[in-house]
Amino acid sequence: MTYPTAIKNITAGKLVRALRRDGFVPRRAHGSLIFVHPDGRMVPVHYHHSGQVFPPGTLRRMLAQARWTTDYLVPCCGPPAPPRVGEGLGERSP
Repeated sequence: MTYPTAIKNITAGKLVRALRRDGFVPRRAHGSLIFVHPDGRMVPVHYHHSGQVFPPGTLRRMLAQARWTTDYLVPCCGPPAPPRVGEGLGERSP
């Protein structure tokens, strides 16, 4: 299975935000977080820092446990939007 570039580069922080947005609640487990959904789905997420990128097999397993497809993650975790004109350019208003 090939993933879109946006999915290949998903960080732990983006995945955690997507899980929370879908209703998953984090529960602490020895050395990792287990996200539990009210309907019973559980997704263990192992990471050391929020910028960590998951290997494809690990991401595939987490998507299967969440019962998601890559189509679900592209809109919420895809590449960031380009900055609007005049924003983020270091310019200051007088």
